[in-house]
Formats: sequence, structure tokens, C-alpha cells
Amino acid sequence: MTTGKSFVLALTSTFTSVALSGSFDAGREVDAQRLRAQGAPVVRDSKGTEYLQIDDVLIPLTRAGTKAIFPGRAWPNGVVYYEFSSSVTSDQKKIFEGAAAMWSAVSALTFVEDNKQKGRILVETDSGAGCGSSVVGYGGNVQALKIAPHCWSGRTPAHEIGHAIGLAHEHQHTKQETVIEIDGGELEKTCPDLYRVNYHPLTSSNSETAYDFASIMHYSSSSSLKCKGTSMTVKIKAIAAQPAGAPAGSANACTAASDCTKLMGATKMSGRDAYGAAQRYGYRINYDPAVALVFSGTPVSCGKGCASFAVGAKVVVTAQDSNGKKARLAGDCVGVGTCELAMDGNKKVSVAY
Repeated sequence: MTTGKSFVLALTSTFTSVALSGSFDAGREVDAQRLRAQGAPVVRDSKGTEYLQIDDVLIPLTRAGTKAIFPGRAWPNGVVYYEFSSSVTSDQKKIFEGAAAMWSAVSALTFVEDNKQKGRILVETDSGAGCGSSVVGYGGNVQALKIAPHCWSGRTPAHEIGHAIGLAHEHQHTKQETVIEIDGGELEKTCPDLYRVNYHPLTSSNSETAYDFASIMHYSSSSSLKCKGTSMTVKIKAIAAQPAGAPAGSANACTAASDCTKLMGATKMSGRDAYGAAQRYGYRINYDPAVALVFSGTPVSCGKGCASFAVGAKVVVTAQDSNGKKARLAGDCVGVGTCELAMDGNKKVSVAY
């Protein structure tokens, strides 16, 4: 695992970004005027907030539209607040919550519908969103996540939630140049800043796992971006097999470069997607908040009856006796009065007397 820092970079530098495999970066600033001149549109959410849109990434505009800030931060305590706009149907709400539940199942992330929180996701159905778009990471204010009416099925909801929790495209991994080749074609020549923001590798990352061709955040082998009003194609080709790395078995996703190219644009979350989210947000222990439990280590509250810990942590759970009756711990942690958990996934603990 590598540790990232915050960066403010000029457009002439290689842009930092965040790749899915648990990579996060905060505070990247880009020149909105130059990107707009090359075709990046300015879009608004239903509350009037403006964003610079680069493919499916929304970057909140600041400073009278001259700069844009790429947040990329983790959500405090792993609690992601969201609200639905009136444009989202009841069926679409269920799809969003199902996709959010997939991320929650593999990490300590908790998704809570709450339109009163200052920092929250505003989920919208928007036909002008391409297929989907989202702010990357926690911004501290209301931030849009848009999905087009025809894109509520398939991978788009889970992919955009991946952005919202702080993950960007896997092809921008720090090790990009060792595993893929990118043919930028006319886009790289005509709109170099747009190309650089969307396709260049990271210069730093945080809790990054090995490159993952199977990631739900990976572009397909052929993608396109509008440059000065014209859609231009970019080709991505694997030049190596899936690299070794955690979790166990994930290196078997593709063992030949040709197969790895075919795997790009996966529709399902991969093992490394799940592991990367856990590396950043940890795993959680769910328990009855009415029962007094004491946890060793440094638990982080992720809501009522929820405590999160780093991946691999050893946690001693202690329950107090009640009215002379011994506390018996059950679930994923069994013992009389006390037990120990290895945080290799989300856990549940119950107490009986």
C-alpha cells in the first residue's frame, strides 16, 4: 500500500488522479478555461451547482468558473449521505441502493439517505449526462451523481458510485505504462489537455492495489471523448497479464494480454475493487447498540451499532455481564465475556445472557 498526498498541479504536469484499486487523491486543481476551450462542457445539477464534465467525471467549478477542484477525499467515517432528486423513479432508487449495497458489503462503507447533511450526493436522472457522471470523492457540499434514463441498467450505477466514494478510472493507475498501451489518436494531438486529464497515469496514490483489468472502473478497450465538438476514439491495449497482488486469486482474472484486453470494461465488481474499497474504508463490526460492547484498538464509529477497523486488524470484543448472568458472544465472534476477531471482512456480533 502506498500513501498519497494532496497536489495542486499545472496543466503542463502529468495530472494526478485516482484509480479504482483503492487509490485516492485530494485537492487536484485544473484549469477549467483551457479544458472548456477544448470541449469539456459545463453542466448543472438541479440545485444550480456548476461542474466541469470530463467524460463521466464531474469537477465542481470554483473561482467564477476559472478553476475546478477535484476533491477525491474519503467520506468521513465511511458514511456516505445521499438524496434523490424528483427526477429519479422508485425503480431507479432501488437500483441505486442495490449498487450502493454492493460497495457496502465489501467494506465498512455505510450509505444513508439524508437530505439534511451538508456533504451529500444528489442522485439525478439526467438525459444530458452521457451515460452517467459523478464527482470523485467527498467534496463537503451537495455533489451530483447523474445517470441517463437508458443507463440505469448495467454497470453504470456501481461505476458512478465508485467515483463518488473517491475512485477514478483504473487505466490511470500509477503502473499504467507497465501493463497497457494507449493510442490517443487525434484526441491527444488536438485536445492534449483533455487527453492528459482523462488518460495519463497517476503520479501518486493512496492505498492502491495492483493493476486490475477486471475492475468495474476500467475503460473498455475502445472509448471516445468529444474534442471541440467532435467525438474522437482512444484505444487501450493490454501488453501484460494481470499482475500479481492481493486479494488471493485475483491475479487469475486474465493470464494473457489478449484476454486482458477483452476483459476491459467489466460489468461486475472485481475482487480487487472490493479489496481496494476495504483498504481505504476498512471493515465493520455490526452489533446491537443497546448492548454495551468494548472494542480494543481504534474503532471508528460508522453509525449506530457499527464500528470499523483497518483491514487485518485483530479486535478483542468484550461484553459486560448483566444481573449476574454471563455475557455470551455469538455470530462471527464466539466466547463467554470476550472473544477475538480478525478483520478480514465485515462481521456481526450478538450477545445473549
